[in-house]
Amino acid sequence: EVGKDAEGDKVPRERPEGWRSRRIESASPDLIRDLASPAQGFTSLVLAAPALDPATALAKLLPLLAPSAPFAVWSYAAQPLAEALDELRRSSSAVNLTLQEPWLRRHQVLPRRTHPTMTTTAGSGGDILSGDVIPEGER
Repeated sequence: EVGKDAEGDKVPRERPEGWRSRRIESASPDLIRDLASPAQGFTSLVLAAPALDPATALAKLLPLLAPSAPFAVWSYAAQPLAEALDELRRSSSAVNLTLQEPWLRRHQVLPRRTHPTMTTTAGSGGDILSGDVIPEGER
């Protein structure tokens, strides 16, 4: 948004603190449905909300996606994602389903020898469930 100063020059208007969170909180389910018309839908979904149950969230959000739209769900633990994966397989709601643990191990490279760094911790950055949506009429 742009306003004008005393000389008439355009200057960006400052937004009040917390304007985005209030705007998101005020988004009703009806508004969200209007943004994603059934004929088109959203083109993708990235869900990284540890407070939400992935299976429940996906059940409500997948119908808003366009046919064959990719989705990815991140969680600290694998168990909630495994349960969501099982539910997606049983309902045939998605294809190309994968459950991955993204973990990078550093390697030490020396002349004539290469091996993983031995001091690397086995900590996890969480797990990711991904797939492509199948429209309800084509299941």
